[in-house]
Amino acid sequence: MKIISQAKDLTDGLSKLQRIVSRRSALPQLACVKLGRCSDTMIRATATDLDVTVTTCIGVESVSDDGDILVPGVKLFEIAKSIGSGQAVIASTDKALTVSGGRNFKSRLMAHPLGQTIRASSPHPRRSGRMRHV
Repeated sequence: MKIISQAKDLTDGLSKLQRIVSRRSALPQLACVKLGRCSDTMIRATATDLDVTVTTCIGVESVSDDGDILVPGVKLFEIAKSIGSGQAVIASTDKALTVSGGRNFKSRLMAHPLGQTIRASSPHPRRSGRMRHV
């Protein structure tokens, strides 16, 4: 998927989702925003906290390729905000999303195509062996 948009339009659209996107969660999907294509000039951004789901359509200059992708919501919003004014280009591959804009700005995020299992990394490694009952 490749999205070309004005950074201000992207920031305005993503700001509507910021209260829903979880900053810390046991489910990594709750920290993500789902991006998908509405039309040639619109993308759909969706976030949920399992109680409330917010979907907004964001006007863009162009969208190529269909398909939905999960992107860390807070980081994408901060990156779009840091571009400021001008054009933002979002390009996704299987496991990464590249956001570029301005003169020399380029950032890369981990992304998850829908249908792929997302596994949370545990801060505590699992111990092998049996548990003892005391």
